[in-house]
Amino acid sequence: MTAWEAALWGAAGSLALEVIEFCTAVRACRGWPWRKEDEPDFGPYVVSVWLRVLLGTGLASAMGKSGDICTPIACFMTGMAAPVIVAEKLGSAAKKVLTPGAGESRETAEYERAGS
Repeated sequence: MTAWEAALWGAAGSLALEVIEFCTAVRACRGWPWRKEDEPDFGPYVVSVWLRVLLGTGLASAMGKSGDICTPIACFMTGMAAPVIVAEKLGSAAKKVLTPGAGESRETAEYERAGS
């Protein structure tokens, strides 16, 4: 598998995850998420989706080219899991940015803000 093929499968995986998250947000907000007061506006929403798709595309491409993954389904799943994979490699600061709210309670967030 070429790096371009891996990148396309990674992009497809990233987009699949974004579709699932978008549908969940639409249902939760009962409309467009960017129209709800406590949600990001349309521009930042689109940029965040674009960046996560680029992350999934790049990671799947790099792993495919290096031989770490060699099947389309592995590249697809790598694209879906890219934010979590990168957050795990970079540490706790990246986890807060790439996977907001993952495993963090409100009390933990308040404690960390008070300590800063």
